[in-house]
Amino acid sequence: MKQNIFCTAVTADTKVNIANELFTVLCSKLMVAIWKHLEIEIIYKLSLENT
Repeated sequence: MKQNIFCTAVTADTKVNIANELFTVLCSKLMVAIWKHLEIEIIYKLSLENT
């Protein structure tokens, strides 16, 4: 019985870890995408001002 609880706890923990890793990866990819988008907008605005 104790082993079962332990196994369940371990798998739940692993699922949480995997979810956290996925979230972190997705979050960082999203941040990179947002930054690239902002960079492009800033460069575009600067190039408009310079002409």
